[in-house]
Order: sequence, then C-alpha cells, then structure tokens
Amino acid sequence: MDTRNRIKECLKEIYTASETKHFSYCAYPIEKCSCRNIDDIDNDTSLLNLGYIDSMGLMELIVALDKEFRIEIQPQHIILHNFDSIDKIYKTLLNYKLS
Repeated sequence: MDTRNRIKECLKEIYTASETKHFSYCAYPIEKCSCRNIDDIDNDTSLLNLGYIDSMGLMELIVALDKEFRIEIQPQHIILHNFDSIDKIYKTLLNYKLS
C-alpha cells in the first residue's frame, strides 16, 4: 500500500473508532451521511475546511501516524498547515524514515 493510502487508513481509524463522530458542516443525518467516506477525497482536498481535522483530530491523527509509520512526529512539524491535506501530510512525513 502506498504512503498516501496509509495516511487515509489512519484518518479512517480516527473516524471509525467512534460511530458518533460526524462533521459539523454536514446537513444530513449521520445514517445517511457520506462525508465520512475518506477514500473519496482527493489528495489535495483541505481536511480542515471539510472538517476532517480539527485541533483534537490532529492529535489523534499524530498518534495514528506515529503508530502506522513507526515514527515520532516532532513538535516543530505539528502545525495544522502540515496536516491540511493528504499531500501535505505526505510531504511532512518525508522528513522521517518511514517503515
């Protein structure tokens, strides 16, 4: 599996851990909502603007990425801008030796 798909898997892990999570911008009831379908987002789509990531979600994502790639993301890289899209996350992870 390529790195970008592994990043999407980490995002899915965050949002499937709790079936009650739902994005505030979505007008549909959670049972009819498709906004949780992370596989359908483009790699350059803003995760912040669509509500996939907020400050708490960022911390959850950092933990998932650390675990998935067996790395420790350094504090200087933990800013929302670096995690705004799959592509930006990928570029941030290039600072590390991934496993």
